[in-house]
Amino acid sequence: MSYNIDVFSRQMPVIRDFLYYYVSYKELHSLSSKAGTYQSFVDYTINAHYLQSLNYWCMVFGSDTSNPTHWKHIGLNNDDRNEIINKAKMNSTAWKEYWQKVTKFRNSYSAHRDLNYLEPVPHLDKAYDLALVYDEWIRDFISPDVLEDPLLIDLVAEYRVMTKEFIKKIENAL
Repeated sequence: MSYNIDVFSRQMPVIRDFLYYYVSYKELHSLSSKAGTYQSFVDYTINAHYLQSLNYWCMVFGSDTSNPTHWKHIGLNNDDRNEIINKAKMNSTAWKEYWQKVTKFRNSYSAHRDLNYLEPVPHLDKAYDLALVYDEWIRDFISPDVLEDPLLIDLVAEYRVMTKEFIKKIENAL
């Protein structure tokens, strides 16, 4: 299968970073209730990780008009994208609704501030699942080329352990 190697080489680190920011956001929540006088700092840190994870996810899976790293630019067709979406346990209707919520939040709150935007913050669990499915799927797509890096699910597991250890040290110091 033919694919755009330049997009691929830039895209995968963006997806990895999305996953790391998202895991940081999720794991830091345990620290929030224990932060005491540092509550504001911890809350701002949690929020920053969330917003950064959302922005990074949108670089690959959000708007295809302005992001050169968008998954459409790697050489996928609609059937490919639908296969990935289905493997992430969504149908096309659920995907469109989810995609609209996430990209609208990004466009109306994270990247810009629409004065009248009052929608709830979208959960990124589906975004997380899609990114992991995409990582596995794309490795087959680029064959016979090979991505030497470990699967992102394995890197994320290691990162989660390290993050939990660090948070535990912070909790013990409080």
